[in-house]
Amino acid sequence: VRAQQDDSVQLLRLMNGDAGAARHFASKLSAALEGAPKRHLVAMPSHGVGCASSSGGLRQVIRLVPGAVDLSDCLFRHTAVVKSSKAMPGQRPTAEAHRDSMRAERPERLKDLDVLLVDDVVTQGAAMRGARWVLATAGARSVTCLSLTRTE
Repeated sequence: VRAQQDDSVQLLRLMNGDAGAARHFASKLSAALEGAPKRHLVAMPSHGVGCASSSGGLRQVIRLVPGAVDLSDCLFRHTAVVKSSKAMPGQRPTAEAHRDSMRAERPERLKDLDVLLVDDVVTQGAAMRGARWVLATAGARSVTCLSLTRTE
């Protein structure tokens, strides 16, 4: 429980651009990836239109992971969707709604790669399922999903 509380505090700091929080999560991510031969990472884009921002917290974390190849600009959200945490239970976007709100950019960069899709917070997992489908359809060999934290 204490580790979850610390991660929640660190996540809030990361969202505010705190470099110490980025190092905190980069360390955890590096440990989780230990032994992986090549680390192709994609940060989940926000629920608004665009790809993961170049100054965004997830991109900060990815840049600090030794050997990581940041492919975040390969996943673009072209249509905004409401966050599950802000929607009423019956109005949360489905994995299909997320899938239909995103597209792969430069799919040739994803071809035959094992990709790690990283999100900051997971509520129901619909956004990750939708994004995983987009990346796999674009040619990624495999897409593994990882969240820094999750809502309770």
